[in-house]
Amino acid sequence: MNHHIQKKTLFRRQIPAAIGSLALLAAGPCLAQKVSFQFSQTFPNGGQIDGFVIGEDLDEDGRLYSMASFIGDYLGQPAGDEVEYISVHFRNFDGRSFTQQYDRSLAGIEDEASSFMGFAYNLDGGAFGDEANEGISLAPLAPSTSYVMGPLFTPSSAVAREEYGACGDTDGLPCADVVSLLPVDPFPNFEITYEAASSAAVATTTDLRFEFRQGGFAQGGEVRGVISGSDRDGDGRLSMVTPLVGDFYPLEVKDEVDFFEATLTDFDGRTFTQGVDRSQNAFADFPIAFTAIDLDLTGAFVGDDEGEGIFQGPLAPSTSWQVGNIIPIGDTLPDVEGGLCGNEDEHPCAIVASLTPSETMPAPAVDVTFSALANQKVELVPAPLVADSEFTGSWFDPENAGEGFEVQALADGRAVVYWYTYTETGEQRWFVGEARRDGLSLIVDELLVTEGGRFGPAFNPDDVTRTSVGNLRIDFADCNGGTVTYSVDGTDGSQNITRLARLHDLT
Repeated sequence: MNHHIQKKTLFRRQIPAAIGSLALLAAGPCLAQKVSFQFSQTFPNGGQIDGFVIGEDLDEDGRLYSMASFIGDYLGQPAGDEVEYISVHFRNFDGRSFTQQYDRSLAGIEDEASSFMGFAYNLDGGAFGDEANEGISLAPLAPSTSYVMGPLFTPSSAVAREEYGACGDTDGLPCADVVSLLPVDPFPNFEITYEAASSAAVATTTDLRFEFRQGGFAQGGEVRGVISGSDRDGDGRLSMVTPLVGDFYPLEVKDEVDFFEATLTDFDGRTFTQGVDRSQNAFADFPIAFTAIDLDLTGAFVGDDEGEGIFQGPLAPSTSWQVGNIIPIGDTLPDVEGGLCGNEDEHPCAIVASLTPSETMPAPAVDVTFSALANQKVELVPAPLVADSEFTGSWFDPENAGEGFEVQALADGRAVVYWYTYTETGEQRWFVGEARRDGLSLIVDELLVTEGGRFGPAFNPDDVTRTSVGNLRIDFADCNGGTVTYSVDGTDGSQNITRLARLHDLT
Protein backbone atom coordinates (compact mmCIF):
# COMPACT_ATOMS: atom_id res chain seq x y z
CA MET A 1 0.00 0.00 0.00
CA ASN A 2 1.17 3.55 -0.69
CA HIS A 3 0.03 6.49 1.30
CA HIS A 4 1.44 9.47 3.17
CA ILE A 5 1.58 9.52 6.92
CA GLN A 6 2.66 12.22 9.32
CA LYS A 7 5.73 11.59 11.42
CA LYS A 8 3.49 11.85 14.47
CA THR A 9 2.09 8.46 13.44
CA LEU A 10 5.54 7.10 14.18
CA PHE A 11 6.42 8.98 17.32
CA ARG A 12 4.10 12.05 17.38
CA ARG A 13 6.96 14.49 17.39
CA GLN A 14 9.69 15.73 15.09
CA ILE A 15 13.29 14.64 15.33
CA PRO A 16 15.06 17.10 17.60
CA ALA A 17 18.09 18.87 16.18
CA ALA A 18 20.24 17.40 18.90
CA ILE A 19 19.59 14.28 20.97
CA GLY A 20 19.85 14.73 24.75
CA SER A 21 22.62 13.12 26.73
CA LEU A 22 22.14 9.54 27.87
CA ALA A 23 21.60 8.55 31.50
CA LEU A 24 23.69 5.40 31.59
CA LEU A 25 22.57 2.43 33.60
CA ALA A 26 24.71 1.94 36.67
CA ALA A 27 27.11 -0.94 36.26
CA GLY A 28 28.19 -3.23 39.03
CA PRO A 29 31.73 -3.29 40.36
CA CYS A 30 32.69 -5.94 37.77
CA LEU A 31 31.83 -6.11 34.10
CA ALA A 32 29.18 -8.66 33.32
CA GLN A 33 29.79 -11.43 30.83
CA LYS A 34 28.78 -10.85 27.26
CA VAL A 35 25.30 -12.11 26.44
CA SER A 36 24.75 -13.36 22.89
CA PHE A 37 21.80 -15.05 21.26
CA GLN A 38 20.00 -15.41 17.94
CA PHE A 39 16.31 -15.25 17.07
CA SER A 40 14.08 -16.01 14.10
CA GLN A 41 10.54 -15.09 12.95
CA THR A 42 8.49 -15.95 9.87
CA PHE A 43 5.98 -13.81 7.93
CA PRO A 44 2.92 -15.00 5.96
CA ASN A 45 4.29 -13.62 2.68
CA GLY A 46 7.30 -15.97 2.89
CA GLY A 47 9.63 -13.43 4.50
CA GLN A 48 11.87 -14.37 7.39
CA ILE A 49 13.77 -12.40 10.02
CA ASP A 50 17.02 -13.85 11.41
CA GLY A 51 18.71 -11.77 14.10
CA PHE A 52 21.76 -11.76 16.35
CA VAL A 53 22.29 -9.70 19.51
CA ILE A 54 25.26 -9.20 21.82
CA GLY A 55 25.48 -7.04 24.91
CA GLU A 56 26.00 -7.00 28.69
CA ASP A 57 23.46 -7.04 31.51
CA LEU A 58 25.29 -4.23 33.28
CA ASP A 59 22.82 -3.73 36.12
CA GLU A 60 22.38 -7.50 36.57
CA ASP A 61 18.59 -7.33 36.50
CA GLY A 62 18.24 -10.34 34.22
CA ARG A 63 17.31 -8.16 31.26
CA LEU A 64 19.22 -6.91 28.21
CA TYR A 65 18.01 -3.38 27.61
CA SER A 66 18.89 -0.42 25.37
CA MET A 67 16.73 2.60 24.60
CA ALA A 68 17.45 5.83 22.73
CA SER A 69 16.11 8.88 24.56
CA PHE A 70 13.97 9.86 21.58
CA ILE A 71 11.94 6.65 21.33
CA GLY A 72 12.09 6.15 25.11
CA ASP A 73 10.45 9.52 25.75
CA TYR A 74 7.62 8.62 23.40
CA LEU A 75 7.05 5.21 25.01
CA GLY A 76 7.55 6.45 28.58
CA GLN A 77 10.60 4.21 29.02
CA PRO A 78 13.97 5.09 30.58
CA ALA A 79 17.13 5.38 28.51
CA GLY A 80 19.51 2.41 28.49
CA ASP A 81 22.69 1.27 26.79
CA GLU A 82 23.43 -2.45 27.28
CA VAL A 83 23.37 -3.68 23.66
CA GLU A 84 26.64 -3.51 21.72
CA TYR A 85 25.60 -4.98 18.40
CA ILE A 86 22.49 -6.15 16.57
CA SER A 87 22.39 -7.71 13.11
CA VAL A 88 19.01 -8.49 11.55
CA HIS A 89 18.85 -10.23 8.19
CA PHE A 90 15.68 -9.73 6.14
CA ARG A 91 15.02 -12.67 3.80
CA ASN A 92 12.57 -12.46 0.90
CA PHE A 93 10.82 -9.19 1.71
CA ASP A 94 9.44 -7.45 -1.36
CA GLY A 95 11.75 -9.66 -3.41
CA ARG A 96 14.81 -8.48 -1.48
CA SER A 97 17.18 -9.91 1.11
CA PHE A 98 19.44 -7.56 3.08
CA THR A 99 20.88 -6.83 6.52
CA GLN A 100 20.20 -3.98 8.98
CA GLN A 101 22.60 -3.41 11.86
CA TYR A 102 23.06 -1.43 15.03
CA ASP A 103 26.72 -1.09 15.97
CA ARG A 104 27.33 0.98 19.08
CA SER A 105 30.99 1.47 18.15
CA LEU A 106 29.93 3.28 14.95
CA ALA A 107 26.81 5.16 16.09
CA GLY A 108 25.95 5.05 19.79
CA ILE A 109 22.49 4.93 21.28
CA GLU A 110 22.30 8.75 21.45
CA ASP A 111 23.54 9.30 17.91
CA GLU A 112 20.84 10.81 15.68
CA ALA A 113 21.07 7.78 13.40
CA SER A 114 20.00 5.61 16.36
CA SER A 115 17.00 7.74 17.37
CA PHE A 116 14.51 4.91 16.77
CA MET A 117 16.68 2.16 18.29
CA GLY A 118 15.24 0.22 21.21
CA PHE A 119 15.70 -3.28 22.57
CA ALA A 120 14.45 -5.21 25.60
CA TYR A 121 14.66 -8.95 26.31
CA ASN A 122 14.29 -10.89 29.55
CA LEU A 123 17.24 -13.30 29.72
CA ASP A 124 15.05 -16.30 30.49
CA GLY A 125 15.82 -18.30 27.37
CA GLY A 126 12.20 -18.10 26.24
CA ALA A 127 10.58 -16.59 23.19
CA PHE A 128 11.45 -12.99 22.33
CA GLY A 129 8.57 -10.49 22.47
CA ASP A 130 6.13 -12.72 24.35
CA GLU A 131 6.07 -10.50 27.43
CA ALA A 132 4.78 -6.94 27.83
CA ASN A 133 8.24 -5.47 28.52
CA GLU A 134 10.01 -7.08 25.54
CA GLY A 135 10.62 -6.20 21.92
CA ILE A 136 12.87 -4.49 19.39
CA SER A 137 12.75 -1.38 17.23
CA LEU A 138 15.46 -1.45 14.58
CA ALA A 139 14.38 1.52 12.49
CA PRO A 140 17.02 3.52 10.59
CA LEU A 141 16.00 6.90 9.20
CA ALA A 142 14.14 6.77 5.88
CA PRO A 143 14.67 5.65 3.19
CA SER A 144 14.81 2.38 5.09
CA THR A 145 13.16 -0.89 5.95
CA SER A 146 12.45 -1.26 9.66
CA TYR A 147 11.67 -4.14 11.99
CA VAL A 148 9.41 -3.38 14.95
CA MET A 149 8.43 -6.31 17.18
CA GLY A 150 7.03 -7.01 20.63
CA PRO A 151 4.44 -5.41 22.92
CA LEU A 152 6.86 -2.75 24.18
CA PHE A 153 7.44 -1.26 20.72
CA THR A 154 4.41 -2.03 18.55
CA PRO A 155 2.74 1.28 19.55
CA SER A 156 5.57 2.99 17.65
CA SER A 157 4.97 1.09 14.40
CA ALA A 158 4.41 3.11 11.24
CA VAL A 159 1.44 0.89 10.39
CA ALA A 160 -1.74 1.70 12.30
CA ARG A 161 -3.45 -1.43 13.67
CA GLU A 162 -6.37 -1.77 16.00
CA GLU A 163 -4.67 -4.28 18.25
CA TYR A 164 -1.33 -5.95 18.82
CA GLY A 165 -0.64 -9.13 20.73
CA ALA A 166 2.33 -10.89 22.20
CA CYS A 167 4.42 -12.85 19.69
CA GLY A 168 3.07 -16.36 19.31
CA ASP A 169 -0.34 -15.41 20.74
CA THR A 170 -3.17 -17.86 20.12
CA ASP A 171 -5.45 -15.20 18.63
CA GLY A 172 -3.17 -14.58 15.65
CA LEU A 173 -2.84 -10.87 16.37
CA PRO A 174 0.13 -9.14 14.72
CA CYS A 175 3.13 -8.68 17.00
CA ALA A 176 5.67 -7.49 14.44
CA ASP A 177 5.89 -5.25 11.38
CA VAL A 178 8.41 -4.92 8.58
CA VAL A 179 7.89 -1.51 6.97
CA SER A 180 9.70 0.24 4.10
CA LEU A 181 9.57 4.07 4.20
CA LEU A 182 10.48 6.83 1.74
CA PRO A 183 10.75 10.50 2.75
CA VAL A 184 8.16 12.81 1.19
CA ASP A 185 8.25 16.61 1.05
CA PRO A 186 7.63 18.41 3.25
CA PHE A 187 9.70 16.64 5.90
CA PRO A 188 8.85 14.83 8.17
CA ASN A 189 6.25 13.06 6.01
CA PHE A 190 6.80 9.52 4.74
CA GLU A 191 5.40 7.16 2.17
CA ILE A 192 4.95 3.49 3.07
CA THR A 193 6.15 1.46 0.08
CA TYR A 194 6.00 -2.01 1.66
CA GLU A 195 4.52 -3.59 4.77
CA ALA A 196 4.27 -7.09 6.24
CA ALA A 197 3.04 -8.28 9.64
CA SER A 198 3.56 -11.47 11.63
CA SER A 199 2.17 -13.08 14.77
CA ALA A 200 4.63 -16.01 14.70
CA ALA A 201 6.63 -16.80 17.82
CA VAL A 202 10.19 -15.43 17.90
CA ALA A 203 12.29 -18.38 19.01
CA THR A 204 15.69 -17.72 20.62
CA THR A 205 18.87 -19.76 20.95
CA THR A 206 22.36 -19.27 22.39
CA ASP A 207 23.72 -21.80 19.88
CA LEU A 208 25.04 -19.34 17.30
CA ARG A 209 25.07 -20.04 13.58
CA PHE A 210 26.25 -17.76 10.76
CA GLU A 211 26.55 -18.03 7.01
CA PHE A 212 29.37 -16.41 5.05
CA ARG A 213 30.33 -15.87 1.42
CA GLN A 214 33.40 -14.46 -0.33
CA GLY A 215 34.14 -13.65 -3.95
CA GLY A 216 36.57 -11.15 -5.42
CA PHE A 217 39.28 -13.65 -6.36
CA ALA A 218 41.22 -12.52 -9.41
CA GLN A 219 41.00 -15.96 -11.03
CA GLY A 220 37.30 -16.30 -10.23
CA GLY A 221 35.93 -18.75 -7.73
CA GLU A 222 33.83 -18.34 -4.60
CA VAL A 223 33.90 -19.52 -0.99
CA ARG A 224 30.70 -19.90 1.00
CA GLY A 225 29.80 -21.78 4.10
CA VAL A 226 28.53 -21.86 7.66
CA ILE A 227 29.99 -21.70 11.15
CA SER A 228 28.26 -22.55 14.41
CA GLY A 229 29.11 -22.72 18.10
CA SER A 230 28.53 -20.75 21.29
CA ASP A 231 30.37 -18.10 23.29
CA ARG A 232 30.96 -20.37 26.26
CA ASP A 233 33.29 -18.07 28.19
CA GLY A 234 31.22 -14.93 27.63
CA ASP A 235 34.04 -12.84 26.10
CA GLY A 236 32.07 -11.77 23.04
CA ARG A 237 34.05 -13.95 20.64
CA LEU A 238 33.59 -17.30 18.91
CA SER A 239 36.92 -19.08 19.00
CA MET A 240 38.57 -22.40 18.25
CA VAL A 241 42.33 -22.86 18.46
CA THR A 242 43.66 -26.42 18.59
CA PRO A 243 46.58 -27.32 20.86
CA LEU A 244 48.91 -27.83 17.88
CA VAL A 245 48.25 -24.34 16.45
CA GLY A 246 48.10 -22.73 19.88
CA ASP A 247 51.51 -24.08 20.88
CA PHE A 248 53.18 -23.14 17.60
CA TYR A 249 52.17 -19.50 17.19
CA PRO A 250 51.33 -19.12 20.22
CA LEU A 251 47.57 -18.54 20.65
CA GLU A 252 45.19 -19.27 23.50
CA VAL A 253 43.66 -22.71 23.07
CA LYS A 254 39.85 -22.43 22.79
CA ASP A 255 37.06 -24.87 21.91
CA GLU A 256 33.83 -22.95 21.11
CA VAL A 257 33.21 -23.87 17.46
CA ASP A 258 31.04 -26.96 16.97
CA PHE A 259 30.82 -26.93 13.19
CA PHE A 260 32.60 -25.14 10.37
CA GLU A 261 32.16 -25.87 6.68
CA ALA A 262 33.49 -24.03 3.65
CA THR A 263 32.62 -24.94 0.07
CA LEU A 264 35.23 -23.78 -2.45
CA THR A 265 33.76 -23.48 -5.94
CA ASP A 266 35.67 -23.29 -9.22
CA PHE A 267 39.22 -23.04 -7.87
CA ASP A 268 41.82 -24.55 -10.17
CA GLY A 269 38.91 -26.23 -11.97
CA ARG A 270 37.66 -27.95 -8.81
CA THR A 271 34.81 -27.62 -6.33
CA PHE A 272 35.01 -29.25 -2.90
CA THR A 273 34.06 -28.85 0.75
CA GLN A 274 36.16 -28.93 3.90
CA GLY A 275 35.67 -28.08 7.55
CA VAL A 276 35.38 -29.13 11.15
CA ASP A 277 32.68 -31.24 12.76
CA ARG A 278 33.20 -31.65 16.49
CA SER A 279 30.57 -34.39 16.64
CA GLN A 280 32.93 -36.51 14.50
CA ASN A 281 36.37 -35.36 15.67
CA ALA A 282 37.82 -34.94 19.12
CA PHE A 283 39.57 -31.66 19.82
CA ALA A 284 43.08 -33.06 19.38
CA ASP A 285 42.32 -35.32 16.40
CA PHE A 286 44.82 -34.87 13.58
CA PRO A 287 42.27 -34.17 10.79
CA ILE A 288 41.32 -30.89 12.49
CA ALA A 289 44.65 -30.21 14.22
CA PHE A 290 45.50 -27.25 11.94
CA THR A 291 42.49 -25.08 12.89
CA ALA A 292 42.40 -21.54 14.25
CA ILE A 293 39.17 -19.54 14.28
CA ASP A 294 38.57 -16.29 16.14
CA LEU A 295 35.55 -14.07 15.41
CA ASP A 296 34.66 -10.84 17.19
CA LEU A 297 30.88 -11.15 17.55
CA THR A 298 30.44 -7.37 17.83
CA GLY A 299 31.33 -6.88 14.16
CA ALA A 300 29.67 -7.71 10.87
CA PHE A 301 32.70 -9.08 9.04
CA VAL A 302 35.25 -11.86 9.35
CA GLY A 303 38.86 -10.76 9.62
CA ASP A 304 38.48 -6.97 9.67
CA ASP A 305 40.01 -6.71 13.17
CA GLU A 306 43.59 -7.47 14.19
CA GLY A 307 44.08 -11.10 15.16
CA GLU A 308 40.69 -12.15 13.80
CA GLY A 309 40.01 -14.68 11.09
CA ILE A 310 39.66 -18.31 10.02
CA PHE A 311 42.42 -20.78 9.24
CA GLN A 312 41.58 -24.42 8.60
CA GLY A 313 44.30 -26.36 6.90
CA PRO A 314 43.81 -30.06 6.15
CA LEU A 315 46.96 -32.13 5.83
CA ALA A 316 48.78 -31.75 2.49
CA PRO A 317 48.04 -32.51 -0.25
CA SER A 318 45.12 -30.16 0.28
CA THR A 319 43.52 -26.86 -0.66
CA SER A 320 42.69 -24.45 2.14
CA TRP A 321 40.85 -21.16 2.58
CA GLN A 322 42.20 -18.62 5.04
CA VAL A 323 40.72 -15.21 5.83
CA GLY A 324 42.00 -12.48 8.15
CA ASN A 325 45.26 -12.57 10.02
CA ILE A 326 44.74 -14.86 12.99
CA ILE A 327 47.69 -16.56 11.29
CA PRO A 328 49.62 -14.26 8.91
CA ILE A 329 49.01 -15.10 5.27
CA GLY A 330 52.74 -14.93 4.67
CA ASP A 331 53.12 -18.03 6.81
CA THR A 332 50.92 -19.92 4.36
CA LEU A 333 52.18 -18.40 1.12
CA PRO A 334 55.67 -16.87 1.29
CA ASP A 335 56.30 -13.39 -0.10
CA VAL A 336 52.61 -12.36 0.16
CA GLU A 337 51.74 -9.48 2.45
CA GLY A 338 48.48 -10.06 4.30
CA GLY A 339 46.15 -7.34 5.50
CA LEU A 340 42.77 -6.86 7.12
CA CYS A 341 39.66 -7.45 5.00
CA GLY A 342 38.63 -4.24 3.33
CA ASN A 343 41.94 -2.58 4.17
CA GLU A 344 42.81 0.68 2.46
CA ASP A 345 46.19 -0.62 1.29
CA GLU A 346 44.50 -3.25 -0.90
CA HIS A 347 46.54 -6.01 0.68
CA PRO A 348 44.96 -9.45 0.33
CA CYS A 349 42.90 -10.51 3.32
CA ALA A 350 42.10 -14.02 2.11
CA ILE A 351 43.83 -16.81 0.28
CA VAL A 352 42.90 -20.11 -1.32
CA ALA A 353 46.04 -22.22 -1.60
CA SER A 354 46.80 -25.78 -2.65
CA LEU A 355 49.67 -27.43 -0.82
CA THR A 356 51.59 -30.61 -1.50
CA PRO A 357 54.36 -32.19 0.59
CA SER A 358 57.73 -30.84 -0.46
CA GLU A 359 60.08 -33.21 -2.27
CA THR A 360 63.14 -31.08 -1.56
CA MET A 361 62.67 -30.20 2.11
CA PRO A 362 61.89 -32.48 5.04
CA ALA A 363 58.38 -32.75 6.48
CA PRO A 364 56.36 -30.81 7.40
CA ALA A 365 57.56 -28.54 4.57
CA VAL A 366 55.12 -27.99 1.69
CA ASP A 367 55.10 -26.58 -1.84
CA VAL A 368 52.36 -24.23 -3.09
CA THR A 369 50.84 -25.57 -6.33
CA PHE A 370 47.94 -23.09 -6.68
CA SER A 371 46.98 -19.85 -5.00
CA ALA A 372 44.25 -17.20 -5.32
CA LEU A 373 44.00 -13.98 -3.34
CA ALA A 374 41.00 -11.85 -2.43
CA ASN A 375 40.54 -8.47 -0.80
CA GLN A 376 36.75 -8.60 -0.45
CA LYS A 377 35.10 -8.43 2.98
CA VAL A 378 33.43 -11.55 4.33
CA GLU A 379 30.08 -10.76 5.98
CA LEU A 380 28.68 -12.91 8.79
CA VAL A 381 24.93 -13.30 8.25
CA PRO A 382 22.83 -14.57 11.18
CA ALA A 383 21.30 -17.93 10.25
CA PRO A 384 20.00 -19.69 13.38
CA LEU A 385 19.15 -23.33 12.88
CA VAL A 386 15.36 -23.52 12.64
CA ALA A 387 12.92 -26.07 11.22
CA ASP A 388 12.85 -24.58 7.72
CA SER A 389 13.03 -25.98 4.19
CA GLU A 390 16.19 -27.94 4.99
CA PHE A 391 14.03 -30.28 7.09
CA THR A 392 11.74 -31.16 4.19
CA GLY A 393 11.94 -34.88 3.55
CA SER A 394 11.06 -38.34 4.86
CA TRP A 395 11.65 -39.40 8.47
CA PHE A 396 11.15 -42.63 10.40
CA ASP A 397 11.90 -44.41 13.66
CA PRO A 398 14.19 -47.42 12.99
CA GLU A 399 12.44 -49.19 15.86
CA ASN A 400 9.13 -48.68 14.01
CA ALA A 401 10.22 -49.47 10.44
CA GLY A 402 7.13 -49.79 8.24
CA GLU A 403 5.58 -46.45 9.20
CA GLY A 404 6.97 -42.96 8.92
CA PHE A 405 6.58 -39.21 8.60
CA GLU A 406 6.80 -36.75 5.74
CA VAL A 407 7.62 -33.08 6.40
CA GLN A 408 7.04 -30.38 3.79
CA ALA A 409 8.12 -26.85 4.79
CA LEU A 410 6.06 -23.97 3.38
CA ALA A 411 7.35 -20.54 2.36
CA ASP A 412 5.58 -18.74 5.22
CA GLY A 413 7.23 -20.74 8.00
CA ARG A 414 4.49 -23.33 8.43
CA ALA A 415 4.86 -26.96 7.45
CA VAL A 416 2.62 -29.87 6.46
CA VAL A 417 3.25 -33.11 8.36
CA TYR A 418 2.00 -36.51 7.16
CA TRP A 419 2.10 -39.63 9.32
CA TYR A 420 1.76 -42.96 7.53
CA THR A 421 0.67 -45.52 10.12
CA TYR A 422 -1.98 -48.15 10.96
CA THR A 423 -5.15 -48.69 12.96
CA GLU A 424 -5.22 -50.91 16.05
CA THR A 425 -6.54 -53.74 13.87
CA GLY A 426 -3.86 -53.38 11.17
CA GLU A 427 -5.46 -51.32 8.41
CA GLN A 428 -3.56 -48.45 6.87
CA ARG A 429 -4.27 -45.05 8.44
CA TRP A 430 -2.86 -41.69 7.42
CA PHE A 431 -2.81 -38.52 9.48
CA VAL A 432 -2.12 -35.01 8.20
CA GLY A 433 -1.66 -31.73 10.03
CA GLU A 434 -0.62 -28.10 9.54
CA ALA A 435 2.37 -27.32 11.78
CA ARG A 436 3.54 -24.00 13.14
CA ARG A 437 7.25 -23.46 13.63
CA ASP A 438 8.86 -22.63 16.95
CA GLY A 439 12.62 -22.70 16.50
CA LEU A 440 13.61 -26.33 15.88
CA SER A 441 10.10 -27.57 16.69
CA LEU A 442 7.07 -28.18 14.50
CA ILE A 443 3.79 -28.15 16.43
CA VAL A 444 0.60 -29.66 15.00
CA ASP A 445 -2.34 -28.57 17.13
CA GLU A 446 -4.87 -30.60 15.15
CA LEU A 447 -3.93 -33.94 13.63
CA LEU A 448 -6.56 -34.82 11.03
CA VAL A 449 -7.82 -38.04 9.47
CA THR A 450 -9.93 -38.02 6.27
CA GLU A 451 -12.74 -40.43 5.49
CA GLY A 452 -15.61 -40.88 3.04
CA GLY A 453 -13.84 -40.51 -0.28
CA ARG A 454 -13.85 -43.02 -3.15
CA PHE A 455 -11.04 -44.09 -5.46
CA GLY A 456 -10.75 -42.93 -9.06
CA PRO A 457 -13.71 -41.57 -11.09
CA ALA A 458 -16.09 -42.13 -8.16
CA PHE A 459 -14.27 -39.54 -6.05
CA ASN A 460 -16.36 -36.58 -4.86
CA PRO A 461 -14.66 -34.01 -2.60
CA ASP A 462 -18.01 -33.30 -0.93
CA ASP A 463 -17.98 -36.84 0.46
CA VAL A 464 -14.72 -36.29 2.37
CA THR A 465 -14.91 -35.60 6.10
CA ARG A 466 -12.02 -34.37 8.20
CA THR A 467 -11.86 -35.34 11.85
CA SER A 468 -9.39 -34.11 14.47
CA VAL A 469 -7.99 -37.09 16.35
CA GLY A 470 -5.23 -35.48 18.41
CA ASN A 471 -2.01 -33.50 18.19
CA LEU A 472 1.64 -34.00 17.39
CA ARG A 473 4.96 -32.27 17.99
CA ILE A 474 8.37 -32.79 16.34
CA ASP A 475 11.43 -31.53 18.22
CA PHE A 476 14.49 -31.74 15.96
CA ALA A 477 17.82 -32.22 17.69
CA ASP A 478 19.80 -31.46 14.53
CA CYS A 479 19.49 -31.76 10.76
CA ASN A 480 19.17 -35.55 10.87
CA GLY A 481 17.26 -36.54 13.98
CA GLY A 482 14.64 -35.65 16.53
CA THR A 483 11.73 -36.78 18.67
CA VAL A 484 8.04 -37.04 17.84
CA THR A 485 5.54 -36.86 20.70
CA TYR A 486 1.84 -37.35 20.05
CA SER A 487 -1.61 -37.84 21.52
CA VAL A 488 -4.04 -39.70 19.22
CA ASP A 489 -7.48 -41.00 20.25
CA GLY A 490 -6.47 -40.67 23.89
CA THR A 491 -3.22 -42.61 23.45
CA ASP A 492 0.06 -40.78 24.19
CA GLY A 493 3.42 -41.85 22.82
CA SER A 494 6.74 -40.87 21.28
CA GLN A 495 9.21 -41.96 18.61
CA ASN A 496 12.86 -41.16 18.01
CA ILE A 497 13.10 -40.33 14.32
CA THR A 498 15.98 -40.13 11.89
CA ARG A 499 16.13 -38.82 8.35
CA LEU A 500 15.25 -41.31 5.61
CA ALA A 501 15.48 -38.97 2.58
CA ARG A 502 15.94 -35.29 1.74
CA LEU A 503 15.24 -33.21 -1.34
CA HIS A 504 18.00 -32.95 -3.91
CA ASP A 505 20.31 -29.92 -3.61
CA LEU A 506 19.39 -29.06 -0.01
CA THR A 507 22.42 -28.50 2.22
